[in-house]
Amino acid sequence: MSKQYIYVKSGLFERVVFILLLAFSVAFASVYCFGTTATTGIYYPPSIDKATKEGTPPATAVQGFDVSNISFGGLSFGMASVIYRQADGAVKIFLTNPNDSGADLLCEIKDADSEKTLFKSGRIKEGQYLERIRTKGGWQNVATPVKIYVYAIDSVTKYSKGTIEFETILQPW
Repeated sequence: MSKQYIYVKSGLFERVVFILLLAFSVAFASVYCFGTTATTGIYYPPSIDKATKEGTPPATAVQGFDVSNISFGGLSFGMASVIYRQADGAVKIFLTNPNDSGADLLCEIKDADSEKTLFKSGRIKEGQYLERIRTKGGWQNVATPVKIYVYAIDSVTKYSKGTIEFETILQPW
């Protein structure tokens, strides 16, 4: 007959391993969550464009510019059909946000080939218009194919309500 040994297990080792695994898991989750938040950051909507004006552009200002009213997918706004660079580097665009749009607008003009941002506006509130967009620099005074993006942002929640993209030629001054 063989001897049978009796081992008294206190469970101390298993508890220590469990606590260490739990602590490691909590630490890993904390670092992961902090790292994700730190890289994406908190969203702040763009500020109101300081060049916006109340109402709609006066008829004398838009002479020579064909201002079109655009409605698509619940978004509506007015904008010059043909856009020209000005001698000071700005672009006259006459982007008009109607009173009943329910959204703030942003406008970005990018080079069609390189996707480089040439012009970018701030937020345009309901019932306001933006006559000119200032340059982001690095432009030449030649006819340039561009993509125009008009972004709609809910006035209250600041969530996106959609984007309209179209291509045109940015005319020299």
